[in-house]
Amino acid sequence: MSDQTPSEEFSYWKRPWQKWLFLVASVLQFVLLFMNIQDYSEVAATQIFSPDAWDRYALQQTFRISLHAHSGIVFLAVFLIGTFAKTKRQSKKAESLLLIALAVAWIITGMLYSFSSQETTKLIWILLILLMSFGAIFSVYKYYKS
Repeated sequence: MSDQTPSEEFSYWKRPWQKWLFLVASVLQFVLLFMNIQDYSEVAATQIFSPDAWDRYALQQTFRISLHAHSGIVFLAVFLIGTFAKTKRQSKKAESLLLIALAVAWIITGMLYSFSSQETTKLIWILLILLMSFGAIFSVYKYYKS
């Protein structure tokens, strides 16, 4: 069942510096997340939009905030999987669970905030659901194949 010999050491990364890129990407996504939240709060306090324009703006900002949070979680989770996985099989299992959890979380987030009410957010929302779902299916397949 093992995909390597005991003397062979598993590394998730092809290059040692790759994991640090994922950590930096995660930190940048969280910085952008907090900047978007701050912008949203400032614009909400000024009350410069009409009710219809505010609804559109609020939906777009909520979508951006959700996307940055989701991306930050993805990069951080890949960093953690790559850091702590001891075998290829263990990393595939963690990737599968991550993608399943992210797909479910993205579906729930989109339904809670009505991302499907605007064409642009609806298209991106559905595309990301499909990508995460197919990625999860492929990861589960690779996990059981190994």
